[in-house]
Amino acid sequence: MYHKIKKYNQQILLILCILFVIPSLSQNIKGIVKGIENGEIQSLPGANIYWEGTSKGVASGPEGEFSIKPHSGAHHLIISYIGYKNDTLHIHSGAGFQEIILEKGSQLDEAEITGKHNLWIFFQGVLLHPAGCIFPG
Repeated sequence: MYHKIKKYNQQILLILCILFVIPSLSQNIKGIVKGIENGEIQSLPGANIYWEGTSKGVASGPEGEFSIKPHSGAHHLIISYIGYKNDTLHIHSGAGFQEIILEKGSQLDEAEITGKHNLWIFFQGVLLHPAGCIFPG
């Protein structure tokens, strides 16, 4: 009788461990992304958060908050936002809430965009070039 109760208690303990331990191993990593601009810390909505070496990632919400699923084999979380320096976090199992503050990156003074445009027009069976050449179609 005593062995049956002991075995029953061990089974209940095992089930409780499984119910509480396994979900904690696969919990999402949550956090908030902020940036420093003009000496003030502000939320960065739309920041990119992704696992290094993968295409698995999320974008931060309107207040900079994010939640990302752990990815097997990936332990480095990359955080990027236009105009700020990227940050890399080493994530270990059981990582809690992460607050990431990005520093302002270097900015371009100007950008020059050049393009070439080659327009051919097909009009009533004739191929026309802007330089004035006419080719019958």
